[in-house]
Amino acid sequence: MGRHPDDIPVPDVLIVRPDAQLYYANAQTFKNIVRDMIAAAEEPPSAVIIDASAQDEIDFTTIEMLIELVKQLQAKGIEIYLADVHAPVHEGTARSGLLDAMGGRDHVFPTVDAAVNHVQSET
Repeated sequence: MGRHPDDIPVPDVLIVRPDAQLYYANAQTFKNIVRDMIAAAEEPPSAVIIDASAQDEIDFTTIEMLIELVKQLQAKGIEIYLADVHAPVHEGTARSGLLDAMGGRDHVFPTVDAAVNHVQSET
């Protein structure tokens, strides 16, 4: 929101879009940023949507970080969804167990709007 003040926040949803490819060197930083954003929210979100449009591939370190983040957030009642996932990333999340940890294929959407619509229909 700081860089895009015209964007309208979605109640109960945190949408995060990394500006660059996530990989071993920045995976932990991304995890910390997401946790800090949740901690700074007036009300904790019920869902975090990660816009994966910048991800052309996914490495082991990033997968491990995302699995840890999923577990930590689910323990707080927060679900994680992926949006705009490219085929190699989708295959990597399925093979690695990340997709299962998130709750399956119904946590992956072709667009951020589709993910938001799903989350809003669940509440």
